[in-house]
Amino acid sequence: MIARVRKTYSFSASHETPSGVYGHNYRMEVVLDGQPSEAAAASERVRAGLISAIHSKDLSRGAGPFSGGVLDDATIARTLARAAVELARPVPVASVCVRRNDDDAIEVLFP
Repeated sequence: MIARVRKTYSFSASHETPSGVYGHNYRMEVVLDGQPSEAAAASERVRAGLISAIHSKDLSRGAGPFSGGVLDDATIARTLARAAVELARPVPVASVCVRRNDDDAIEVLFP
């Protein structure tokens, strides 16, 4: 049976913008399509390999998949989405939605 599994991760991180360094609370929802047990294992790989690497870190200093420098919300969302896809393999990722401080979300969809 194929299932669509949604997993939400919460983490805090900071990043540099042209006007200074800001810290935020983030929520990232990853939607996985696959066998329930495989999707659960993929979800754990995302938590262990991505969320643990960036929680309470400065993304502008190269935490996790980030190469450092000035980061905007779209770049953060795309970088997180690419890292989630890599870690979830071979389970397909349907979408990744990143929300900062309960603001508007940036959703990255995959065909």
